[in-house]
Amino acid sequence: MIFKSKSFKINNKILNLFKKIKNVSAYILFFQVLILIIFFIWYTTTSAIVRHNPSKIFTFFNDKIKNVTGFEIEKLDDYIYVTSKGILYNILPSKLEKIDLSLSQESILGIEFQRKNRGKQNLSEDIIKQLSDYYDGSILYNEENYPIKLRVKGDRKIHFENFHTTSFKVDLRRYKRLWGLEEFSLQKPIVRNYIYEFIYHKLNHEVGNISLTYKSVDLSLNGINRGVFIIEEGFSNQLIERHGKRNGPIYTGIDELSGEYPEISYEAYSEMYWVSENIDLLRAGYSILNNIKENNNIYENYLSWEQWAKFFAITDLMQTYHGALPRNLKIFYNPVIGKIEPISFDGHYGTADF
Repeated sequence: MIFKSKSFKINNKILNLFKKIKNVSAYILFFQVLILIIFFIWYTTTSAIVRHNPSKIFTFFNDKIKNVTGFEIEKLDDYIYVTSKGILYNILPSKLEKIDLSLSQESILGIEFQRKNRGKQNLSEDIIKQLSDYYDGSILYNEENYPIKLRVKGDRKIHFENFHTTSFKVDLRRYKRLWGLEEFSLQKPIVRNYIYEFIYHKLNHEVGNISLTYKSVDLSLNGINRGVFIIEEGFSNQLIERHGKRNGPIYTGIDELSGEYPEISYEAYSEMYWVSENIDLLRAGYSILNNIKENNNIYENYLSWEQWAKFFAITDLMQTYHGALPRNLKIFYNPVIGKIEPISFDGHYGTADF
């Protein structure tokens, strides 16, 4: 009696089937290569290469892919570079200074309410007020706790559409200072166009203009790492005095009430402080800004020419025209010389054709 293994028969069938598939695949591959060769000969020997040159074909497919996925083939090198940097950052320890933002459950619920309602239209007065409320927290830096209050900040969705990348306005409480700062913003580098904003402030600092402290930190929230965030200094007396100037009012355009110059409405930072401490100085700054709008002949007497010339030279050099728009300008009234000076802020390279 002869015994035959069933499994052996099954294995033979699978092997024969594989050979058939392999043969069919070889024929298909052969015909595909043949078609490609014929197409290549036709393309290179006819006028098709003129009508549809490789760069046009590449641009066509790049645009189609970009519209559907947002991916741009022509920026493949940049994607590889950024991705590799991201992988290295996750593998190797960060050299950035580390801060740990600590928030209670009540504070998290409060800022989450602000985040979800920010940017919405037709909100009640009560909700609008709550969007400006500050919530308690603390920052742990170099094993020392700094009590703070903070709120969600920003007008564009990039500031608040994702909880993990939300931007904050931070004020230190009591008399503690962090890096010499009393108030600053915490936001992702993309919000200010990555390294461009850092260079923009550095150049203004190098030429002696008022510029913000602008630095990168490795941020954690309640012990969970959130990656790289930017510290951007606020507009306070520390900013002015750090540049060796006597404290004076800082003004800005009210974005929602302003248009093309001279249709600009101004407001002062820490206005209530100036109303109580030196209302005449506050009024003097307002008077200069509003008189220049109404009478261009007087502006020569009230501009700190050297600072403005350097500011616009850097603006042209770096194409940071967003920060030079009249409604975006941050302006310091120097009480010693009675003239106005620019403060570098939100240059935002390449945001539009100004």
